Amino acid sequence: GIAEKIIFEPVNSRGETVMDSWTVEHFDKLIDYAQTNKAALQINLCDNNCHHGKTFFERCRDKGFFEVLVGIGHTENVGLVQGYRILGSYLAQLGVDFPIHLRNVKPSEVRSGDESLLLESAGNIGSLLCDGIGDSIEVSGPEAKEALRWAYNILQGTGSRITKTEYVSCPSCGRTLFNLQSTTERIKQKTAHLKGVKVAIMGCIVNGPGEMADADFGYVGGAPGKVNLYVGKECVQYHVPEAEADQRLIDLIKSHGKWVDPEDAKSSAKPTTA
Repeated sequence: GIAEKIIFEPVNSRGETVMDSWTVEHFDKLIDYAQTNKAALQINLCDNNCHHGKTFFERCRDKGFFEVLVGIGHTENVGLVQGYRILGSYLAQLGVDFPIHLRNVKPSEVRSGDESLLLESAGNIGSLLCDGIGDSIEVSGPEAKEALRWAYNILQGTGSRITKTEYVSCPSCGRTLFNLQSTTERIKQKTAHLKGVKVAIMGCIVNGPGEMADADFGYVGGAPGKVNLYVGKECVQYHVPEAEADQRLIDLIKSHGKWVDPEDAKSSAKPTTA
């Protein structure tokens, strides 16, 4: 059958992007094949000399072939983040808008239960997404479901794709006016189905309002046994008895059109891919 995507990775055993007349000649043939068979072409380069990719990008542009995805396949030298920034710079210089595919490590480098991969992926891929670099991401894991969960968390954390409720909570201190851990868990149980809503739970009014400035709704300790409720930066309900605060928060979310019943949220959810 005809391939939907062809991966071109001109990297030698020393982790260097190969650029010679033979490679360029065969790359031209690869472009012709992809055009004829309506296939996309993914170009993976090495981080320390991804400037060689400029030649490949120019060949695609000059042949009028734009079904191209670009990325970095080897990151043994300047590093993933710097390599992708250089790559994005070269694409901008050429004036081509090829989508950039961010990938972190190969599956063979991943060990089951190794959470350090999540931290590495979040630091590398997350910083690039925050820079506005990247159109798709690839996070490898020993199991597909685990890798997908990591990918979603990175997309959620950078605001690139919101797939669940987001929470902001203070670290707790001597000024905290309620049990922050149990209160946060209780509110999560009641609101975790509200995709795209950001809820802040803050222990006091000293630093709380400033730290939760970008939240949609806020639950803030106002006095012993009392809670202040916020919409954005504005306090809209003062000194709500703590026993009533959870329901009053839900009513507030409903009054601003952000509430859906848990059953409706489940029935409308559709599988997505990262």
